[in-house]
Amino acid sequence: DSDGNQTIGIESPTSLIIDESPPVIANYTVNSVTSTGGTIVDSYWNSSNTGLDVILAVQALDTSVTNGSVRVLAGIGIDANSAAYEQLGEPVSILPSNNITGGIVSLPVTKAQIEAQTEYGEDRTINFKAEVVDIAGNKVEIDISPSKLFIDTTLPVISKVESINLIDGSIKNGIFGIDSTINLKFTFSE
Repeated sequence: DSDGNQTIGIESPTSLIIDESPPVIANYTVNSVTSTGGTIVDSYWNSSNTGLDVILAVQALDTSVTNGSVRVLAGIGIDANSAAYEQLGEPVSILPSNNITGGIVSLPVTKAQIEAQTEYGEDRTINFKAEVVDIAGNKVEIDISPSKLFIDTTLPVISKVESINLIDGSIKNGIFGIDSTINLKFTFSE
């Protein structure tokens, strides 16, 4: 030290690695977002769905990410770039067996977690991206996924029922007798 004091010792068996570099953005992408449970319709979140499966694809190996984690970020709004993103679901560990070129990490999300999003609502769009965290705690948000979900949880209702003539499609409402063949046309709200 500045007063001339000196200590001589032995080298520590423990080494310290200083890592201040974030993971490489291009190495990871949100490959797909699929609703699960109920009636699954591509690019839609409906009232029967019970969750989501978000797939993170590993494009190239970044060894610092092994045993790190990833979390899904969701932003609700038409413009994915201006949406306010917040965590969706729980972070998932990136295991050595997943952190390989061509590997995938599956991130499950529950219905309750989706519906708890701040701006969740009918006729809105959910955009997705992810945050990758390496073993040292360095973080990077990866690019916004092209996968989106449109929220449509309103059930259709029958708004009109009419009997029709099959030959010309004309309306044929009226009184029918026993053993009459009745052709019905149903009109739904959507």
